[in-house]
Amino acid sequence: MKIELKNIKHFMLVFSFILFAFLLNADLYADTKKEDDKTDGRKIIRVGWFDIMGDNTHGKDEDGNYSGYDYDFLMAIAQYTDWQYEFIEGDWSECYEWLKNGDIDIMGIVNKTPERQKIFDFAYTPSGTEFCHLYVTMGSDISYEEFEKLDGARIGVEKDTYQARALEEYAKNNNFTYDEVIFDNIELATYALSRGEIDVFLASNTDFVSGFTKIAQFNPIPFYYAVKKGNTELLNELNSALNKVFTFNPNFTLEIYDKYFVKDLNESIVFTKEEKDFILSKPDVYIMYDSAWHPIEYFNEKTGECEGIVPDILKKIEDVSGLEFKLTTERNSVEILKEIREKGGNALTSISYDFTWAKKNNVKITQPFATCSIVRVSNRNSDEYKKVALVEIDYITENVKRYYPELEPVYYSDVNKCIEAVDDGLVDCTFINNYQAEYFLNFPEYKNLVFNNIDNFNQRLCFGVSKYSDPVLFTILSKSLASITRSDIQKIVYDNNTKGVDVSIRYFIELYPIQTTITAIIFVILVFTTFLLLVRNKRSKEKQILLDKASRDALTGLLNPKSFKKAVEQVIENKGTYIIVDIDDFKEVNDKYGHQVGDEVIIEVANLLQKLCRKTDLCARIGGDEFAIFLNGLYDVQVLRAICDRIFIKLSELDIEGLEPKISLSIGCVITKGDKSYEMLYNEADRAMYEIKNSQKNGYQIVGIE
Repeated sequence: MKIELKNIKHFMLVFSFILFAFLLNADLYADTKKEDDKTDGRKIIRVGWFDIMGDNTHGKDEDGNYSGYDYDFLMAIAQYTDWQYEFIEGDWSECYEWLKNGDIDIMGIVNKTPERQKIFDFAYTPSGTEFCHLYVTMGSDISYEEFEKLDGARIGVEKDTYQARALEEYAKNNNFTYDEVIFDNIELATYALSRGEIDVFLASNTDFVSGFTKIAQFNPIPFYYAVKKGNTELLNELNSALNKVFTFNPNFTLEIYDKYFVKDLNESIVFTKEEKDFILSKPDVYIMYDSAWHPIEYFNEKTGECEGIVPDILKKIEDVSGLEFKLTTERNSVEILKEIREKGGNALTSISYDFTWAKKNNVKITQPFATCSIVRVSNRNSDEYKKVALVEIDYITENVKRYYPELEPVYYSDVNKCIEAVDDGLVDCTFINNYQAEYFLNFPEYKNLVFNNIDNFNQRLCFGVSKYSDPVLFTILSKSLASITRSDIQKIVYDNNTKGVDVSIRYFIELYPIQTTITAIIFVILVFTTFLLLVRNKRSKEKQILLDKASRDALTGLLNPKSFKKAVEQVIENKGTYIIVDIDDFKEVNDKYGHQVGDEVIIEVANLLQKLCRKTDLCARIGGDEFAIFLNGLYDVQVLRAICDRIFIKLSELDIEGLEPKISLSIGCVITKGDKSYEMLYNEADRAMYEIKNSQKNGYQIVGIE
């Protein structure tokens, strides 16, 4: 068969083209697959990451890992989208222009203004609140909001920021003028202030400022995430994710604000000239204590002093403010509220944080310092609730009458008499807060009482200042209370809640004469029997020691994984809580300080956890830096939160020489009613722990709550 050369050339040309196209597509497919493997198929979102002084808002470590308030917010958003972030770094002005031109997709910490709304689209929900702060050098003679001395001052401001315009309005409203000095960033302004080139600099609360004194705070304004104008698809995804973040955790903003900016709230106090003059005048300031409100405030007859949560907090307020309080204690809460409603002069008392209640009692209330859950106390022999013991004038009384109108109130002068009425069967129940409940649980004479937490019924405690007091007293008190760290207040609450009740042997004999006699006889029998058993079981004990060593972790002395699982499975049908505790970034400790320091960290954490466990609880080391606890029979959410809080309080007190920064823990807890296998409990607690570790670290999450 004859084939023409022309046709052969044509065929080869077509074949070459097809082969080239195939190889090109294969190469493109390989590149695409590599990119998909890199991003896991997620959408790349370019984030404007601008310089902010310090690392509490926009942080980045030496290894290139990002952190800070804005980063945590973005990670929370990513959990409800298919976004993967690419951080584009620059200064504020550069990021602003990049977003405007579409060179980046999103930018956080942006104030919404009419001008900016023309060029950006903003999320519906704000991601935080920003304040303007004015700072001077430490030791400056300018007091807080001393506007006369600000008149004519040279004030450094960062270019192209909304704060500069806010300062103009603030100066106008407070009748002072100033010379504006523009800087590219806040850090340059701080250098200029240190060199005396300016008198004051303007910053935001999102800037981490250290070593200077704040003399003004003004213009609270929300900030948002912004996207390029018209990017509707991205904006809708952003709004949907934010809606889910706040639906599932309404306190999310507050939690990460406390995590990154709480230091600013606790910085040294700067009082106004008027406040300083008030303190220096040594005024009579009376604090009205309830003499028997354990453990919140009470009079200790042995020491002759007022003790409790409130007195300890007021001692700290005295230290930071210079105020001196005069104590009045020989009265109950009813008498105190009656008196403070009418009393002249500077007087204050602890009170429930509720503005309606404050108005009724003629007081101004500070920010709250503690939150308690409400507990219903009933007699074990009561089958139904008809009568309730209430304090005559009390915040809990007001709410019980509102929430439980079917109960017939019987009024008493104080909580102690209410508890006695329930114990004596005169009424069916009463209501107190959980701090008081923990106190009364220590008394054996109340063994017939049952304590049950009431959902969605809380009492927040604060200070109430008489409306007849000097207004300056209220601002001093509020500032001083804000300067006390949350961890200090938590420690005060914990220490007072765990104080034991002094109970003597004679007390028990008088209270339980028959039981004490029987106990003494049994004790003598047990001593004799124990002596015989000790002789007989010496070899058995030695054998048991060997068996016990085999079931223990060699480094910590805790149960090993196999023994722990076996022990838990023996009690797994009981209600309880399974907890996994993991040391954050433990590998970095070993890499940086060596395994000897790493072992010391493991031992210290193990000792901390073991001390917080009861004898009925189980505690183990189940991995290199991982521990597990089973709280047998303990499934109350409030108590579980208190235990987790205690872990972090005790952790903050650990001091391992040379270790910086201090260690932190991620904790996952799962509550069980005895209907889950060991593997199910482990997996659920492990997931909860890793959610904390991946989102914020140094925290805990409880699952299985009904």
